[in-house]
Amino acid sequence: MRANVIAVLSALTLLSACGKDTQPESAPLPLPTGPAAVKPEPTASAAPAPRAEAPKKAPRKPKLPKDFESLLAELRKKCGPKEVPQDNVSTKEAAHQEAECMRRKMVADLDAVLLPLKSSDPARFSQLMKEQAVWNRFVKSQCWIEEELQWLDLTTGQRDDGTMRSYAYLGCLMDATAERTLYARALANKDPGAVEKRVKAREKLGAEADRSRAELLTKAQGFEKSPPKVEPGMVEADWKKIIEEAKASQDGATELATMTCEGWKELGGKLGDKRACEASMRLYYLGHGTVEEEPK
Repeated sequence: MRANVIAVLSALTLLSACGKDTQPESAPLPLPTGPAAVKPEPTASAAPAPRAEAPKKAPRKPKLPKDFESLLAELRKKCGPKEVPQDNVSTKEAAHQEAECMRRKMVADLDAVLLPLKSSDPARFSQLMKEQAVWNRFVKSQCWIEEELQWLDLTTGQRDDGTMRSYAYLGCLMDATAERTLYARALANKDPGAVEKRVKAREKLGAEADRSRAELLTKAQGFEKSPPKVEPGMVEADWKKIIEEAKASQDGATELATMTCEGWKELGGKLGDKRACEASMRLYYLGHGTVEEEPK
C-alpha cells in the first residue's frame, strides 16, 4: 500500500464523517473559486470556475507557521472530521470533506496575496494567476497518476481495483494543497526562506518521484504497444491516458519551476542561480502528493 494511502487512513482514524463512495474519475480536482480561481481546461468533468470580485477590504495577512508539520496540524484541527468513521464509505466521505475544507483554506490564503496585487501590481497579479492555473492542471495530473500507481503492477502490466480506490488520490490532493498553502503564506509574509527550507527538505523525495514518473512513462509506452492479456480479477489499464498524465505531470513541474523562479526573485536567489533554482523547484513540485514511506 502506498504511503499516501496510509497517511489518509491514519489521519482519519483519529477523526471522521459520513457519506457516499467515490473514485477519482468522478471526483475531479477541486479548483479555487475566488481570485485564486482560474478557468480550467474545457473538459466534460470540469466546468469554468466562477470568478469573485475583490472585496472592499484586503483580507488579513495569514500567519506563517513555524514549519510544515505545524501547518498540517493546524489544517487537520480545522478541517478534520470529529468522529471516527465506521466503514469504508464514511471514511472516504470524511477524506473528501477534509480535502474540500483544506482547499477553501488554501484559496483564502492565496486571496490574501492576490487581492492586494490586483491594484498595486497588476503585472505580478497576472503572473501569479497564470502560475496558479498551471498548478491546478499539474496537481490534477499528479494526483491521477498517484492513484494509478496504487493499482498498477509495472512488471506485469496488470491493473487491480478495489474498495481502497480514491485514497491515494485524496492523500495526494491534501498533501499538495497543504504545500500550496505554505507557499501562499510565505508569499503573503514575504518570507522566501520558509519555502526554501521546505524545498530542500523534499529534495530526495522529489528525486524519487522524478525517477518513478520516468519509469512509469517508459513502462506505459511499452505496454501501449504490446498490451498484456488481462488476468482474471484484474482490469484493463488505460495506457494512453497514463502516458498523457505522466507527461503532463513532468511538463507541469518543469513549467511551474520556471514560473516560480522567474516570479519570486528572492526565492530564486536563495536557491542559487536560475538553473539551480529551476532544478530544485521542479523536484519540489514533483514531490507534491508523495508521502515518504513508513519504515517497515
